[in-house]
Amino acid sequence: MEKVKNRIDWADISKGIGILLVVFAHLQIPGVVLKFVFSFHMPLFVLISGYFFRPEKLSANIKKLLCCYFSLGLITSLIYMFYNKYSILWFFKNLVRMLLGGSATHYRIGAAPALWFITALIVIELIAYLTDKIPYSLIPVSVICIAAAMILIRFDFSDYIPFNIVPALFLFPFYSAGILLKKNKVSDVFNKIQNSGFIIKFVICIILAAATFIISHYNNLVNIFRCDYGNSIILYYLAGFAGSFMIIIFSMILSKLKTINLLKWFGKNTVVIMGIHQLLILVADAYFSTFSGYKHYIAIIAEFFLIMLLSSLITVIINKFAPFLLGKQIKS
Repeated sequence: MEKVKNRIDWADISKGIGILLVVFAHLQIPGVVLKFVFSFHMPLFVLISGYFFRPEKLSANIKKLLCCYFSLGLITSLIYMFYNKYSILWFFKNLVRMLLGGSATHYRIGAAPALWFITALIVIELIAYLTDKIPYSLIPVSVICIAAAMILIRFDFSDYIPFNIVPALFLFPFYSAGILLKKNKVSDVFNKIQNSGFIIKFVICIILAAATFIISHYNNLVNIFRCDYGNSIILYYLAGFAGSFMIIIFSMILSKLKTINLLKWFGKNTVVIMGIHQLLILVADAYFSTFSGYKHYIAIIAEFFLIMLLSSLITVIINKFAPFLLGKQIKS
């Protein structure tokens, strides 16, 4: 297995690419690109989180995630309230929605709906922790999670269940896959790919990219936040795994480059960017949404770079002056 010094480069780069795709996908991009990105960008984060699963660190992880969830949720809600001149009642209603996990429809957080991923990840980690001592449990538990989620959706319960439990059930198989990457024969195959040459990795990336694009096209738009897996649950998982490993293997290629530090930095700060970028988009859209036609695509690119610049500046400020908001200690 790969020795962990401080960080694993391909993981940080993968998350960096992933958060860029999250921000890009929340802009007014063409449907064919949206279907492609939405088919795997959340499974990618879950799979990488599973790779770093440590049962003994569950309590510390959950405390840190909750700290990020509430601090970013409260800050964006306050700014959004003042920006739109909403009443204090709106803020308290939004706070209640946060306490219920920020799920889609009934519990959606107004200024930062992407924070749903944090509560879903907490549920996923709890499932993994509770089943960790059961031998060979990952695949059976994953099947049970999928079946439970489909039943809840079938009877229209998913919109009323808080804490994003249903999306978490759908995403748990990707977390299991991340855990399996460190186990026995799966680990051997993963290491062989990681240690292979540029050509082999590049060919695998092209094949996986083509497969993800084709599958996502036929499966239609996926939105796990809304418990919508497209036309087929099978196609959803095929695209999710293909796209996730496409990014991971591509990141292994990029990790050989010394000039890739910006992507690594994004990967280390995904939670902050995920929490604040939608508020920035809501404000920026008022200035960029007037473009149409060819200029519309220029506006999308311009808005994307602006959002990433502002998100990065805010992230730097938080990390330097208020790391406690993210459950970190101030560096002496």
